[in-house]
Amino acid sequence: MRCGRGGEAQAATSARRRGAANAAPSRRGGEQRTAWRARLGACALACAIALTLAPRGAHAAPARPDSLAPTFSRRDVAFALGAGALAAIAATHDRVWSAQASRDRSLAADRLARLGENLGGPYAAAPALLATDGFARLTGHAALAAASERVAISGAVALGTTFALKAAIGRTRPDEPPHASDHFDAFSGHDALPSAHATLAFAMAGAISNESRSRWVPATLYPAATLVAWARVHERRHWPSDVVAGALIGDWVARKTDRFARRRMPDGLLVLVWPDTRGAHAEVRARF
Repeated sequence: MRCGRGGEAQAATSARRRGAANAAPSRRGGEQRTAWRARLGACALACAIALTLAPRGAHAAPARPDSLAPTFSRRDVAFALGAGALAAIAATHDRVWSAQASRDRSLAADRLARLGENLGGPYAAAPALLATDGFARLTGHAALAAASERVAISGAVALGTTFALKAAIGRTRPDEPPHASDHFDAFSGHDALPSAHATLAFAMAGAISNESRSRWVPATLYPAATLVAWARVHERRHWPSDVVAGALIGDWVARKTDRFARRRMPDGLLVLVWPDTRGAHAEVRARF
């Protein structure tokens, strides 16, 4: 019996080792496919941004300060009130909507959520904007470069606002104990509210829509941003009110920042790079 049990144990151990050995290449292959998809997604996003901003950049003259509407108006007050009401409504249904999104799982939904995760991360937006700006500067399309730089600045300001709020609010995520939507602990490291992915996605949609004259741009970008927000809820990384707040912050802050940048920085940024004794030196300038 002892020999039999020892043989069974050895056989089980060998089987586990073979399974682990077979699973390792599969995991590596999956990681490589994910990395290539991220690279291809960044390239596709760069092309989309360039094609979106190019019509305006090619034909639009630099904006004059006196030709723009005021940065803030009464509509902003109405928007703030409506946004607060919408976020409050979402907060009252956080647990129900989050549980429903988690139950409705399927292979198609999981793949769609992964697509949304890849679209909403900074690892797709930042390389895409950098590639667009570099291509435009090297080919002499100054207006296109300035537009892409204003979009990047708008996204950065929106993300900075969100990260500051995250730290100050300190809300726990659905997958963190105590798994309660009403648990807040300021400056504790918890950072559910608002969602940075939703902020960036809607910031890009708002800023690019500001810079573009095409009607199809908001009709395409806002559904894509909504997919990013839904994916964060589906994967239990955020409560529904987190993504609602992130979407509202991202869109409003990015649009206001882009309008301000068009008024004060019509030519975008000036990046100077030159060698020095320790390698290279870079300087970023903006003409106000």
